[in-house]
Amino acid sequence: VELSGSRRLCIRHKTGKVSCGRIGSTRVEPVAGIDDAIAVAAGERAACAIRADRSVWCWGPADSTILGTGAPPAGAPTTLPPTKIASLSDVATVALGDDMSGAGLACALKLDGTIWCWGKNDREHLGTAVPAHTLSPFRLAGIDDAVQLSLGWLHGCAVRKTGALACWGSTEHGQSGTIATDNISTPQRVRWTTP
Repeated sequence: VELSGSRRLCIRHKTGKVSCGRIGSTRVEPVAGIDDAIAVAAGERAACAIRADRSVWCWGPADSTILGTGAPPAGAPTTLPPTKIASLSDVATVALGDDMSGAGLACALKLDGTIWCWGKNDREHLGTAVPAHTLSPFRLAGIDDAVQLSLGWLHGCAVRKTGALACWGSTEHGQSGTIATDNISTPQRVRWTTP
């Protein structure tokens, strides 16, 4: 009933189970332990599901910042099974913006309209000027009425209840809807112009 991803694809089945595979591969494998998913999001390497209780569970490479676990110790498994992202509840949707390097960012839109993000932050992807990665979800400042969420590798955008679009993160290629040359550390409204 739902398909997500680009190079890595995850499928949410009507039963609540999730299966994932790679483009070009004939292997699609079930994700163990997920049997009540109501939504799924897949990035380049990691994936997440929202379960029936509105919690978020993510899986993939142990070095992915999306999993919220930090670098694995020597001898630890290189791939982690679905792991609950602590302190997140009442989630409506989740979005991923990871890349092949293993770093990544994730944000969750909660039922109350707030957005919570975690992962890499080298270009203020997380909507904060703190230059470090964070493994624990924190509330994105300035948005409490979001109805839709989308992430890229270097930025994020949310549609607000008013219909306004707000974006944050890198401005390198204009993806945040601004001509600003500095990264946007807090969500800024995108102003539409006609040519």
